Amino acid sequence: MCISPTHFFHNMSVFDTPSPSNSSLESSPFSQDLQQKKCAICFRPAFSNNYGVLTCDACKMFYRRIVILNREYKCKYGGGCAHVAKSTVVKCKGCRYQQCLEAGMTFQPSFAELTNEKDFDAATTVATLRFLDSRRSNAMKTQFTDEDFSLLEVLEKRRMKMKARRSEITNHEWSFFGIYTSIEFLMSLDFMSSLNLNIQDKKILLKHYCVKASLFASAMRAMKEQRNTLMTVDGKEIYPDAILRLKQISPQFLQRIRSLLVMKLIELKITDEEFALVNAIFFCNAALPLSEDGQKTVVTQQKAYSSALLQFCNVESSRNGPTRFTNLLSLLHVINKNFEDVKAMTMLFRIFVKDVSYRKIVTDVI
Repeated sequence: MCISPTHFFHNMSVFDTPSPSNSSLESSPFSQDLQQKKCAICFRPAFSNNYGVLTCDACKMFYRRIVILNREYKCKYGGGCAHVAKSTVVKCKGCRYQQCLEAGMTFQPSFAELTNEKDFDAATTVATLRFLDSRRSNAMKTQFTDEDFSLLEVLEKRRMKMKARRSEITNHEWSFFGIYTSIEFLMSLDFMSSLNLNIQDKKILLKHYCVKASLFASAMRAMKEQRNTLMTVDGKEIYPDAILRLKQISPQFLQRIRSLLVMKLIELKITDEEFALVNAIFFCNAALPLSEDGQKTVVTQQKAYSSALLQFCNVESSRNGPTRFTNLLSLLHVINKNFEDVKAMTMLFRIFVKDVSYRKIVTDVI
């Protein structure tokens, strides 16, 4: 589900709903039955239940707007509009909303429907991250590059030239491309173009996290495809059994690399929105040896992403929001463990398997 931070509402009131006037319709049994149904709020014709109460469309949208926009209205007569006007139909928004509540209307908005200023910022953040990750995912599915840049060259030249992928690629090439597309994703984050981050800051940030981002994305894809191990985009084992020919690698160790992170995501039932925000939070690591300006920028950005994640958790699970937030952040330990295992396996390959060549960027980051 894509979050759209912008929502449009019709400007409606109780007076926008016309009464049926066609005499032939009024005489039909069906229309007579409908006419007997009155909105519980304004007593005009109502044809369906909305948020648990029989209401007209105008009252439904009125109630929905107030809840989503988090508006507050107060009656200037202290809630006595109906008595002052000597009518059960009131124009006062405060009293009308109170009538909605007393009638039993209930509505828990989803994160995507919230549009007050704080939630708008959070929704925009999620939408941007999901768009960038979608671009990364599409590149993984359809493209490749033959160019071989170092991490520093990528930072200076910005990107390698992509081409449509027309043939199968090896497991090592899949690993390289997963890392490179994750670098492209991370470099596309707004704050990475900040003048407060020098090239060395960016290099440190990317070197520390790009492989972890690739593993995280691969595990997320496996979970969504209802798999319990890391796989390539074309459905093959990223780390096949052939690796076990290297006696220094045990079956248990290989299985842990394949499944540890995927199984944790399955356990948490992580959503696309949570994945996008958690990924960005983990990337913003101010504990790294960055410049003073770089650290300030990264701290500010991590706080913004963390605030958006907490807001999302509170909206999606109002009672367990903080617990959900904590559980999601605990993923960092699992991602770090997965990375350390992959790093150890890569070192073993370099020592004992001499005929494997690695792209420059892989050598730089693992």
